[in-house]
Formats: sequence, C-alpha cells, structure tokens
Amino acid sequence: LAASENHKMEILEEALRIVQSLDPAGVGARDIRECLLIQLRGRGAEGGVAWHIIHDHMRLVERKDFREIAKLLGRPLAHIEIAMGVIRRLNPQPGLRY
Repeated sequence: LAASENHKMEILEEALRIVQSLDPAGVGARDIRECLLIQLRGRGAEGGVAWHIIHDHMRLVERKDFREIAKLLGRPLAHIEIAMGVIRRLNPQPGLRY
C-alpha cells in the first residue's frame, strides 16, 4: 500500500496501530496470531504462558501438541492446559459480528 499509493511506511504503521487499538480487541490484525496477541495484551497477559504459546508456538497449537509446548516452555502440562483455556476464550474473528 505504501509503495502503490506513495505513502510513507511510518504513517501507515501508525495508522495500523491506531486501528488495532480500537474495539473489539484484535480488529485490524494482519493474521490470527497478531489478533490473539493483541487480545492478550489488552488483558494484561503479555509475557504470560498464553502469550508465549501464541507468540512462539502457533504450529504446535494448531496440531494440539500440548506436551511438546510444555516441554519447550519448561512448564507442567497443567499450566499449558490453563493457558489454552484462556486462549480458547479469545475471539479469532473479533470484527465478524459487525
């Protein structure tokens, strides 16, 4: 968009940050990973177990390989299951109802 419309990339990135700050949380995300991370950030969960799962291990989430996630994060499987409960309550399509 920046190249085709001759806009500065910095301006477009700032516009995207503004859109992503609107409700519902996650709107304007470029992909599902970013959408879920925005929602976790809004809940004050940045840096938590759920955050790390989404940030670093989306492929394993897609495969439901929770044991491998636990191993990679050095956490008990119970912690991963709790975090997955949080993740399941997030909305992967926050603008759909509009």
